[in-house]
Amino acid sequence: MTSGRLSDTTLRSLPEQVAIPSYDRDSVAPGIVHLGVGAFHRAHQAVYVDDCLAAGETDWGIVGVSLRSADTR
Repeated sequence: MTSGRLSDTTLRSLPEQVAIPSYDRDSVAPGIVHLGVGAFHRAHQAVYVDDCLAAGETDWGIVGVSLRSADTR
């Protein structure tokens, strides 16, 4: 199984049991720059920030910076 990049299109095509953001992602402003976008960050910090965004705290968007790969977006 190959995985593609997440986008607005792929979010809409995910199975029902997969949680997707309930907030307007276009209204989120960057508030955190995170160096490294690995699994630990996604499993911890990004989960907490997603909860804040869902609660209406839209000034806490994350800008992820990869120091290993220019291909990471």
